[in-house]
Amino acid sequence: MLLVFGLLPTAAALSEFSSFPELTFKNFSQFIEENFSAEISLSTVLIVLFTMTENPDLLSLHARQQYSLVEGEKVSTINSWIKCLSRAVYARVNSNNSKLLSESDHYNGISENHIISNIAIKLDSFGQLLGLVK
Repeated sequence: MLLVFGLLPTAAALSEFSSFPELTFKNFSQFIEENFSAEISLSTVLIVLFTMTENPDLLSLHARQQYSLVEGEKVSTINSWIKCLSRAVYARVNSNNSKLLSESDHYNGISENHIISNIAIKLDSFGQLLGLVK
């Protein structure tokens, strides 16, 4: 029986190691204060931080669409990749009733697409601050 299990194909995955972004707490704190709600919780900040650091492939696709490499290629500053990420962050944070955006960014009557675009702009800036979007 052990011989049969030994002959079954197996798979193993190794994650590519990437160092954590070098950023001072002062700069990190200042960015959070300037771009997000004053009432943002620590758990929400950590959700945003870890979402950014754990999605390097998606951020690479986002960064790739920000620059034109061939003639006629469409350049998009805030593209569907970062909007997809911002939609996921918004859904996660909104389900916890946490405040992510400040009142000036999020007021009654604004469409959800506009909120997602606001979050996308902030995530793009955060990714650039962390050195994840180049």
